[in-house]
Amino acid sequence: MNGLLTSWKDPEAGHRKFYAALFMFQFSKVVDRKLYEAVTEGYLNLFDSDSPQVELVIYDKVNGYKPAIIIDFSFGSTNADQIALLENLRKQYSIEEVFIFNIDKQQWMKLASAAEQSDFSSLLSIHLGKILETGLDLYRMERVA
Repeated sequence: MNGLLTSWKDPEAGHRKFYAALFMFQFSKVVDRKLYEAVTEGYLNLFDSDSPQVELVIYDKVNGYKPAIIIDFSFGSTNADQIALLENLRKQYSIEEVFIFNIDKQQWMKLASAAEQSDFSSLLSIHLGKILETGLDLYRMERVA
């Protein structure tokens, strides 16, 4: 119980976990789960528990659970160190797409050859923002009911 209490102690960490879990749940309804699986706090190498964990990783099941997309949820301004870290992870683990969702600004950023404001996944041919927004809308409706 103490571990649970401390893991959600930081309000920003709690919000990031909430957004990641909400996205993961809604993603599982939209995308063919025979092909892809979204996991919160997933290892970038499933066979190495010392590999980095990111807030949300989408695994390509067809290619042996290779990490295909990672999503980082953040607050405030996205800084150069955060972008550099995610770029290094993308290169090191051959991740096809990396996204950052800024919770404060409700904005998506895609890290490709250059950082651009986009929520469109070329790999999945979908807008990730629509998945998250649908999940948030459903959550809001449940809270009102």
